[in-house]
Parts: sequence; structure tokens; C-alpha cells
Amino acid sequence: MSTRTVLIVVICLPLLSCSTTTLKFSGAVEPISSPILLQYAPYTATQVTVTEVSFTAPGTLANTHTSRTTCEVQIIKQVRGLRSINSCTEYTEGKSNEYQFTADISPLGKYSNVEYNDSRQNSDDEKENQLIDSLKQGIENNESYVIRNPIVSGSSIFKIRASDFLRMFNINTASDATFNDVVRGWGTYEGRRVLVAEINIDETFSISATGTLRIRMSGYKIIDAKTMAILSSKGAATADLTDKGETARLEMNMTSATSLK
Repeated sequence: MSTRTVLIVVICLPLLSCSTTTLKFSGAVEPISSPILLQYAPYTATQVTVTEVSFTAPGTLANTHTSRTTCEVQIIKQVRGLRSINSCTEYTEGKSNEYQFTADISPLGKYSNVEYNDSRQNSDDEKENQLIDSLKQGIENNESYVIRNPIVSGSSIFKIRASDFLRMFNINTASDATFNDVVRGWGTYEGRRVLVAEINIDETFSISATGTLRIRMSGYKIIDAKTMAILSSKGAATADLTDKGETARLEMNMTSATSLK
């Protein structure tokens, strides 16, 4: 897995359960009227994520690749807060790559002390090292995981400013828009009581004197209320970058499933 793809998956997974075709949870949902305070808690799990990315530049055919990543995840209790330990293997186009990602997490979801190692990492590759530094800083500065207030149906969760999100990819915008999921309520998934959240975004940003970026997202995710593990998510994202009348398109389809042990 390239470091840039890791950056997308690790930082943006809370946001990228989405699609330009509206996806909704098909099960029954019970509204939450009495506020509840969520917290992260220890768990052990296997997470499988399938990602399809397609990029089309003006005048070219789409360049598409599909990857399947399996991660063994441990969230363990420490004297202060939690520690996230992730050992992952990604398979794409007949090749495999291993990487490890660890970080401290507060009970309310603030990340710190991020460490990342990749089997293809080259300490002499300045560009790759810069991307790894961006990965670490992006995770530590990323506030989308943080739980700020008790939630009810209609509350925002996994919230991040669009400007911060785009800055991770060296795209600057003055927009004050935010990306976030909205809590729908309680549901049932594989016999477990879960939270159901949805996202539906269609925003256009000015990124230069002549360029715009349109991002469309919609979808849902299923969250274990006891641990904050995302048990299942499904969807895609589309980004259209237009400059001087020409448009490049990035499309991402992503599904993830987490099996708690």
C-alpha cells in the first residue's frame, strides 16, 4: 500500500463510507431522544477493507486499481487512555505489502504519539518520508474522531473541517464547510445493539483563481456503541477537479467489515 493510500484509509475512513448514489441503512432504526456520551473502549478485532480507486485525467482513460486490506486491531487499556495497535496486510494487483500503525487514544478519541512502519518504506526516499510525516501529523491533528458532546438522533459525529481535510492532500481552501456523519439512532447488526450514522455531502470549493473542486459523499456506517468500533461501512466518494474548463475525476468505492473477538 502506498503511504498516500494509507493516509486516505487511516485518516479518512470515518468520512469515506459514502457514495454519489445515496446509500442508507436498510434495517429498523430507533431514534435516540435521551443524550448519551460515547467513549472509546478496548477491543480486539479483524478488519477487512476493500477499496477501489479510479482516476481519470482530461483526455485519458481511467486508471483503476483495487486493494484488499486485512488489519489485526487491538485497542488496549493503558494507565492513561488507550493504545491502538494495528498490523495490516494489503493485497493489490497480485502484490502484498505490510504496515504497522500504532497510536495513543484518549477515551474521547484524541490521537497522539503516532508511529507508522511500512515494509516498502525507504529511509532514503525524501518524498516518501514527507508523506509519512504528513500521515503522522494528519492523524494527530485530525479531530474527526473526537467525541465532544453527548449525542441524540441528528447529532453530528466524526466531524472535520473541509479545509483541514483538504490540506492533508496539499489543497487549500478558505471554505468554512464541515464534513460529518449524522446519527440516525439505534439499530441491530448481527445481534448487537449499534449506532447507525449517515453522511450526505455535495460541496464545491474554490481552490485557485480558476479552479474548483466538487466533492460528493453519501452513505452509512454501523458503530458498536460499547467500543466505538466501526463494524461495517459501505460506499464511495467522487471528487471533480476543474481548472480552465478541463476536469479530472477521482472516484473511490470502499467497504469495510470489522469482526470483534
